[in-house]
Amino acid sequence: NHRRAGIRPKLTLASAAFPVKSTLPAPHRAMLPLTVLYTRQGGRGKSKVDIIVRILSFISERAKNIALRDVPAHQSEEVEHMTASREVQPDSFMDSPPTSPTPETEYLPESDGKPMAETDVHRTQMIELLECLAEYYRADPRVYVTGNIFLYFRNHEGERQSISPDIFVVRGVEKKLRRIYNLDVEKKAPDVVLELTSRHTKVEDLGNKRVIYADLGVSEYFLFDPLDGTLTPQLRGFRLQGGEYIPMVGTRLASEVLGLDLVVEDDQLRLYNPHTAERLRTHAEAEAARQEAEAARREAEAARREAEAENTRLREELARLRAGQG
Repeated sequence: NHRRAGIRPKLTLASAAFPVKSTLPAPHRAMLPLTVLYTRQGGRGKSKVDIIVRILSFISERAKNIALRDVPAHQSEEVEHMTASREVQPDSFMDSPPTSPTPETEYLPESDGKPMAETDVHRTQMIELLECLAEYYRADPRVYVTGNIFLYFRNHEGERQSISPDIFVVRGVEKKLRRIYNLDVEKKAPDVVLELTSRHTKVEDLGNKRVIYADLGVSEYFLFDPLDGTLTPQLRGFRLQGGEYIPMVGTRLASEVLGLDLVVEDDQLRLYNPHTAERLRTHAEAEAARQEAEAARREAEAARREAEAENTRLREELARLRAGQG
């Protein structure tokens, strides 16, 4: 009942002079020696492990006595030997020292409680860019596209730190769902990072984050201000050379890593394929375009079949006319 009510029972309430022992059911009376043992040992500086070992030893001894009680005399020695071999050894709890978690098994937080984006405009732009990049690299199993997840790394002193880029792309790693991106595990830093900056994050994006990304070896770093109120120009790009970021020049910035052009159109950042001059589509846009193309193909196929049927009809009609004239 205590468990169902959410109350944690205390074992230390029992004592050697428990006043209601005679009123307890038999199963409860059988447990009194355990709680008495816990009470007596708890106040003498014993560790919890010692107390648990004592309780387990008591249970083992009691089970052995019960087993021997109902066993014929000629078999009692055999049963006693079997139960003795299973007694709890206190030192057995300390035989194996605790193992430290590996980078693959260590749990690292995936959230800091902060909102995903500064504004609705930032969030919409981030989701659209992520979908465009994901669709563009959909068939490549060794390109990982993600954003707004913790990137864990170690500074020059070996201390673990984290940062959360709005968008980043990593080449040469497995495309799979991740809770976090841990460099201790992945062994590969992002190749491209894109931050959607704002009035509140501009100093951090151009200062601390820029230094961190350069130290990590991020080849290209882009910043875009969706509200066009704090960053001049609205889109800025940097390319890593000799450990330092060199600014890119122009309004149409070419990413050598992505093989794409970044262009601002109506205060929105667009990605273009320079080989086809086509804008990258989101998955929904690409699917709609595929369906539209499929519908056009079916319509053209139907028109072709109709034209062939009409040609066949006209040839047959012409044959009949010629036969009538003959």
